Amino acid sequence: LVLLTAGMVVVLMQNAELERGQAALRDRNLELERSERVSRRLAAFARDFLERTSLEAGHGIDYTVREALDVAAARIADETFDDPEIEAELRELIGSTYCGLSQPVVAELHLRRAIASWRAAEGPASRRAVGAMMTLVIALREQGRSEDAMALVDEAEQVFPEDGREHDPQWWQVQHNRAYVLRHQGRLRDAHDLFVAVRAARERLLGEHAPPTIRVMHNLGVLQLGLGDAEGAERVLAEAVRRGRAADHPRSSLLQIEDNLAEAWRELGRLDDAARKHRETMQGFAELFGDDHQITIGCGYHLLKVLHRQGDADRLHALATDLLGRCERAFGDDDYRTMDVLQALAAAKNGLGDAVGAAALMARAYDAVARARGALHPATFRAGRNLTLARLAAGDVDGALEVTAELLGKLTQVEVRQLPAACPGETWLARANALDAAGRADEGRRAAAAAVDALVGAVPAEHPLLREARARAGR
Repeated sequence: LVLLTAGMVVVLMQNAELERGQAALRDRNLELERSERVSRRLAAFARDFLERTSLEAGHGIDYTVREALDVAAARIADETFDDPEIEAELRELIGSTYCGLSQPVVAELHLRRAIASWRAAEGPASRRAVGAMMTLVIALREQGRSEDAMALVDEAEQVFPEDGREHDPQWWQVQHNRAYVLRHQGRLRDAHDLFVAVRAARERLLGEHAPPTIRVMHNLGVLQLGLGDAEGAERVLAEAVRRGRAADHPRSSLLQIEDNLAEAWRELGRLDDAARKHRETMQGFAELFGDDHQITIGCGYHLLKVLHRQGDADRLHALATDLLGRCERAFGDDDYRTMDVLQALAAAKNGLGDAVGAAALMARAYDAVARARGALHPATFRAGRNLTLARLAAGDVDGALEVTAELLGKLTQVEVRQLPAACPGETWLARANALDAAGRADEGRRAAAAAVDALVGAVPAEHPLLREARARAGR
């Protein structure tokens, strides 16, 4: 009897194990069938898209990827999907592509539907929904909606339980996007600290040559440029280029890193090297994405800065005029990127003797940047200082005094550590220039002394700004 009972127990255990194995096999088969359905539908979409870009479709040689995508996306607009995962995959693919084509508004529509579909397929804590949310963060930021982007980052964080976050690469993807938004909000020091933490985590979890590691190094280098640390930026960006080449990183990504490395060279005085590299990267992106793509335009804007440093007003004017038209087509008349180019055009006009015209353009840029990026953003301070110099060149001393008084008032409202290190000193120096022009010499010396105090430790001892401030202060 004991042997019989033991035998029955063994048989029951074997049957239970067999049933578990069969259930796992059924689940696996269902998953394979589902993956096959998703793959077939994605392949059908890709085939439809490629057929529409074919010359045989009769659209002509100038038919663009954007036009083909519009048609392909419209065909699924009213489609009813039996499987939310299929819709999620398609919507995320379309949204990501629109984002890459500098069409963030259209991208947002598809990405929000992708997020909803992922949650319908996998539940409210869907990790794949988080992936689509991070692409949407970029689209929102490109629309100038940093607060909405940060709210989405906050929402995504709730998916991750506190235990294990430090070892979860996707958690660090969310933190990378948080730092990205912080940078564009002007909270530079907070962004810097978070980028450093993300870099360390990705090197530990993914390795030094992983694409996400190289991406965060790129963003960290750009952030260091914004903080005025050109030497630190050069080190990080040069290392990112070295790792990217060793790992066969995508050409477009490497071009971007090289373009920002050239920005560091400009700040370090290597103007000819910087100009050459900016021209190379601008041409490379024009070949990849076209003349009006935001990255192509960005390389051109960086070249404008070098031309301004070189004092080449003719070439500066020609390129700024060309880029301004591209910016207006790509971003709109009052976008902050358009205003960056407008300020370069104003500098060119000033260099060519049209000080009054330059001041008018700078005034427009200052107002637009303050609206788009906020009154306390570093870019607003920079535009205000540019306007001060333009008004002084045009003989509008009262206007220059008005702007510098406004900027000093803003300094009392902002957390100074979030600004580029030289920003307070540059603002005080602009005020000293305006006071001197107004014949208020004593006040000008006091403002210059305040500039010296703010610049010491923020820039190298022999920096031109610090030399000028000391000369005006009589030190």
